[in-house]
Parts: sequence; structure tokens; C-alpha cells
Amino acid sequence: MAGVFISYRREDAAASAGRLFDHLAARLGQDQVFMDVDGLEPGMDFHDVLNERVSACDALIAVIGRDWSDARDADGRRRLDEPDDFVRIEVAAGLSRNVRVIPVLVDGARMPTAEELPEDLKLLARRNAAEISHMRFTADVERLADVLERIVSPGAAPATPQPSAPQPSATGNVAGLAKALERFDLVKEIHVGDAIPGSKLANARRKCEIGDDVPVYALIDFTVMGNANDALLVMPDGLVIHHSSSDQPQPQHIPFNVLIDGPIQKEGWWQVKIGPARIAVSGGPDRDIVIEFLEAIRAALA
Repeated sequence: MAGVFISYRREDAAASAGRLFDHLAARLGQDQVFMDVDGLEPGMDFHDVLNERVSACDALIAVIGRDWSDARDADGRRRLDEPDDFVRIEVAAGLSRNVRVIPVLVDGARMPTAEELPEDLKLLARRNAAEISHMRFTADVERLADVLERIVSPGAAPATPQPSAPQPSATGNVAGLAKALERFDLVKEIHVGDAIPGSKLANARRKCEIGDDVPVYALIDFTVMGNANDALLVMPDGLVIHHSSSDQPQPQHIPFNVLIDGPIQKEGWWQVKIGPARIAVSGGPDRDIVIEFLEAIRAALA
């Protein structure tokens, strides 16, 4: 099958991996980037299937978030120490074959040391890592894509972009998205388009680590003081949320494909679950309004 295989831990970096997949698929071609092993029929040996899929690729990206190496199962055992851990199988398969293994650090993660890794993963610590930040996401991914392009198709011309999910663009879904969100500008904590106050937008950009050159189509302010230090931003490729009181105080990106494909539902007392992602929504508009807002985005992009 050749191409690039993205290995990631769902509870660690699902949103970052999804966003990375979308950008690489647009740059390299939809049929050159693979994530998740589907169609595992009953009775198939998943060790064999994962080894086969990984060894058939030109490169493996190991997406490493802050909990990648220390994620635990329900019994408190470190997942990476388990021989049947999918991530361990995937990365070990890449390291043991003629596959370029590239660690990609997201969400401020650090590279694990050899001492922290099981025996079949220790060589990973010697691989030069690429770092992808929220602030420089596009530039960081483009540098990574330059390298992958040479590995996947040596000497070939860049692939024709083929976005894997609906993405707002100047001539595409932006107009429909903006129109769909207009009615929410009547809600006190929600601001849309040109009606977003400059001071709030500046604070939200800083906290969410979003540069001034990235368009923002809407903003939900989750702060009691109304300064948008905790906020949700709607951008060209998805949502970025910062909430200092949440379980994940660092900026969290949720690509549009996760919003489109995943269910949107309440969780606990003050969270909303979007597919595998959870966001804190306290201090802002009523949670039902937030869900209605998210569903309006999904409907506009579907």
C-alpha cells in the first residue's frame, strides 16, 4: 500500500492526529495517508495485521502527546508495557523493518528516553523528533510534509490536494458557515464574524496560541469576567478551545472531521463530548446552546 501510517493513542492525542491526517492527506493525497486499522474480521490475528499494514508503508509517524508513554489501563498498568498494546505493536513493527519512523511531538510533549521505553521500542529514543505546536501548526506540518513527500514519492511532483473532510474556504463553505452562525450572535457570550470584540479576540488568540494571520469566524467566551481568556474559536480547519479549569488546560484542537463524524452530547455536569474529545463549557452560555451551536456548524459543513 505504501504511503504514511499515523500511529497514535486515542486517549492521548486523537484530535491532534486527526488534524495532522487532514493536512497530510491534502498535501500527499488521500490514498497516501493511513490512520486506524479498519475491517479487522473475527478470528484475524491483530499482531499480524498491524505488522503487515505498517511494513507496507514508507513511513510511520508516531504521534506522541503528554500521556503517550504513561497511559494506563483500567487496572493501572502502563499500556506501553503490554505486549498487545496497539501503539507498541505499530511502532515496534516500523522500527524493526525498513520503514522511516518519525516521532511527532504534540501538545507540548517531550521525547521519551530509552529508559522509559520497552525493549522493542528503545530505538525510538534515537530518532530525531518533529515538534508540532498549535501556534505554528501549518508551518510545522508543511515542513514535515516536505520530508514525507520525498520518502513517499522520491522525485515525484507534489500530489494534487484532496481534502479528506469539508473545509471552509473563501469560495466554499465559509459563507454557509457564517450564515449558519449569525443567529447565535444574539447570545451574550457568543460573537460571530465582524462582531467579535477586538480585545476578546486578542485574548482568545493568545490563550489558544493562534496567530493573528489565522481567520476566526466565531468566538464563544467561557469566562465570567467576559475577557475570553477561556474561549472556543471557530477557524478554517476546526475548533480550538482553551479552558483553564478543564482536565486539559492546554489549547485543544478539534478538526472538523471529528465534529462531523462524532456524536455531540453532554458529559458530566459541565462538559460536552464531541466524538472522542471532551471540552469544558462552564462560565459561558447554557450547555444546550453550545451543543446547538456545534450542531449548526456540523450541518453547515455536511
